[in-house]
Amino acid sequence: MLVAEELVSNKVIALVNVPKGFFKDYDVISCNKIIDKRSVRSYLESYASLDKVMKVLKLVCLSSDVYDVHCSLLSDAERLKLRLARALLIGDKVLVLKDFFGVLIKKERDYFQRLVRNLVNKQGYCVFLMEKNLNVLSEFVKEVGLFSGKKYEVVSFYDLRLSFPIYTVELINYLNECGHDVSNEVTFLETLKAIYRGVK
Repeated sequence: MLVAEELVSNKVIALVNVPKGFFKDYDVISCNKIIDKRSVRSYLESYASLDKVMKVLKLVCLSSDVYDVHCSLLSDAERLKLRLARALLIGDKVLVLKDFFGVLIKKERDYFQRLVRNLVNKQGYCVFLMEKNLNVLSEFVKEVGLFSGKKYEVVSFYDLRLSFPIYTVELINYLNECGHDVSNEVTFLETLKAIYRGVK
């Protein structure tokens, strides 16, 4: 069975229908991840000097004013940026961004797309993208890695829209959030069967 390490390479990789636990060995940068109940200062200060922390905060579009703010007071977008700042300070060369771009305004999304490309092309990072909104991914990459049961294939967005309609992807994401395990169901009919099994 495919493991995350086999996909690591020096590029941006968009993924759809990712099985649960696929990135269990990586720090997934997501709004759902709880940040320690402490200040931004204590969250970051052990990883680098104050000067470097300030540079990285600026790089991820966070004002130096947040340095003494409690993490719980940050917005979803600010928490995602903070988690990215921490990953960059730690020096993780593999970044897993889950629903990162979907919470950003268009101007910020454009900036972070350029930042991610810079990290990949000039600094040797591998960046995995997982977004509920496939339109966000389509702005960024031309093809995606699609999981279908135990199979994995790389498909163009054109082929993805033909064989795996957008509404099916969004429905699967919604159902998984509601506690239904339909992450490996691919066709719309299979999704409906999974819903039926879940409510019987």
